[in-house]
Amino acid sequence: MDHHEAEKPWALNAYDTSVLQDAYRPGKPCTFTPEQVAHIIKLACDKPEDYGVPLAHWTPSALALEAQKQHIVASISPRQVGGLGLRHLTHLNGLCYP
Repeated sequence: MDHHEAEKPWALNAYDTSVLQDAYRPGKPCTFTPEQVAHIIKLACDKPEDYGVPLAHWTPSALALEAQKQHIVASISPRQVGGLGLRHLTHLNGLCYP
């Protein structure tokens, strides 16, 4: 690659881009799929009353139970629900999640 090609990022396409691939990282695999997380986020953005839950706002416990009831996940704890970052996401959408 000459000096002029180095100034063109698209010039990398003609060269080996395998160095840009993410390496395998050992560790525990994700517990929930991205689709499951998306469904739980959608559920958190809905009103609990829409699902017959007599609450003004979702609690982690109620959301965990409803996610299981809706067969989104087989099992999830209130702590795992809290770890999904729903508080930040729902506040961005003008919703309230404790």
